[in-house]
Amino acid sequence: MSLSRISVLALLCAAATPALAWQYEVAAGVAKTTSSDTDLDGLSSIAGVHYRFNDTGNTSGPLAERDFLSPSSYLELVIGNDDRDEQIYNQSASTDSDVYNLGGAWLLADGATLVGLQYGGTRSTVEIPIWSDEYRYKDRSLEVNVVHYLASNWSVSALYRQTSAEVTYIESGYHYEPIDMDTNTVGVATQVLMPLQDGQSLALSASVEHSVQSADDEDDTSANLWDAAARYYLNTQLGLGLDLTKSSDADDDSSLTLSVNNYFTSNWWVELGYGKGISGSDARIIELSSGLQF
Repeated sequence: MSLSRISVLALLCAAATPALAWQYEVAAGVAKTTSSDTDLDGLSSIAGVHYRFNDTGNTSGPLAERDFLSPSSYLELVIGNDDRDEQIYNQSASTDSDVYNLGGAWLLADGATLVGLQYGGTRSTVEIPIWSDEYRYKDRSLEVNVVHYLASNWSVSALYRQTSAEVTYIESGYHYEPIDMDTNTVGVATQVLMPLQDGQSLALSASVEHSVQSADDEDDTSANLWDAAARYYLNTQLGLGLDLTKSSDADDDSSLTLSVNNYFTSNWWVELGYGKGISGSDARIIELSSGLQF
């Protein structure tokens, strides 16, 4: 994908679209992940389309927060792929994964409550050539979420997600009986956008999820995932972000991500991010994404 081609499309869309309003969005991104712990070298790609039943209108505030400031019913589709090479059981292994997600939400008559439904899945193949071993993983998940606005710039939300997974181990061509796993997740979150002086603003969000996993002939395991993020907008176009995540599972990972997001026109944005594991893993990730709104 050429950035010069994207910029031409963005200018055409911006010229044909009322300023500051959008109803459709197409976006894509790539990410490079590395880690010296497991000799990880991975490349991910993702693309998606988003349709709002009502356009964002000419809302004030950061361009990146228009969808938050003017809630609407919506539909979206996201697909992605992840290829990586790494050490598993001290042997070289390669993983190829495909992901998809289809979802949407309905804005209730009160204009302040969104009820959403998401359906997604993953298919992965892990190959360890030296042993002629292969793992095949697939899952399907269904999520129900509710977002309620306590004020025009402050929302709270809750979710329930049920994931069913199956892992098949293949040794030298022999297929072992698949292992079934079910995971139930509940979570809560909040988000607020605070205007500052001189056209600046600050967006804050926090969330926590609790998951319980059940597998064949194994005891249940539980894990928590915390996330806290802040984005400081210098003006309506440019934002600087900071995101901290921490999990309490077998790996006990935590990571910190820095990002910069800029709208080059009122309908074309680009975001660059850099993240690094600060405990549990030394994984590093560089992300580049862009989107057009019209």
